[in-house]
Amino acid sequence: MTLTLAAPVIAAVLIGAVALILRLQRTHQVRLHGRTLRGDSIGVASLELPAVIHFTSATCTVCHVAQRPALQRLSEIMSGAVAIHEVDVAEHREAVRRFRVMSLPTTVLLSAEGQVIAINSGFTPSERIQSQLESAGIRARATAAA
Repeated sequence: MTLTLAAPVIAAVLIGAVALILRLQRTHQVRLHGRTLRGDSIGVASLELPAVIHFTSATCTVCHVAQRPALQRLSEIMSGAVAIHEVDVAEHREAVRRFRVMSLPTTVLLSAEGQVIAINSGFTPSERIQSQLESAGIRARATAAA
């Protein structure tokens, strides 16, 4: 078999292997749903409110130009009902391992008790995160009328 005939087969095998690894990673993340974690185990001092943990790095462009503004919008929408924590993957490797973060940005939603509500890999719009929070019974705080 010549190299030109083998190249597509090799590429297909590699793509299949990567797809399998990503599927397994996602399966392991789903198993975290409903588990309870302490804030200090993920690089967050305390969990007094429901939280969105935003895994990022200094070199993640999507984290800075898309996910961070989406989380700022979410913070405004939720009126202080949710704390948003940014976790640098280089500084908190144990949290990265615990949540099986393989792509950036990754957002993890936690209840005030530290229970995992959802894990999102890749950019996630503020509307989707808000919907996930609301599905868990977490609503924006009522604001006082001006």
